[in-house]
Amino acid sequence: MQIESKIILSSKLTVEGPLRLKEEYVEGMLETPTVIEEAVPEQLKSALGQAATTLQQLPALIKDTLASGLRIPLSKLLYPFFIHLTIFRSNLH
Repeated sequence: MQIESKIILSSKLTVEGPLRLKEEYVEGMLETPTVIEEAVPEQLKSALGQAATTLQQLPALIKDTLASGLRIPLSKLLYPFFIHLTIFRSNLH
C-alpha cells in the first residue's frame, strides 16, 4: 500500500549582519494524504471505503478545510518540534 503525504513549511529569512542568517518558521501546511487505490491490499479495501464514506459525511466546512490542506501557525512552542522533524526528514533522503 502506498500513501503519499506532503508537509510544507513557510519560513522567514532575516539577515542579521554580514555572517548571520536567521530562519524562522512561520506556518506549516499539511496536505491531505493521497492513497493509491491500486496499491491497497484487498484486506484493507473495505476499511478504506468506510473511511472515505465517513469523510464524505463530515460537515462542508471541515471537508473544505481538509481538502485544501490544514494550515498551522508555528509558534515558539511548536518550533523545536518542526526543527527536529525537518532534520529527521532530511536525513531520510
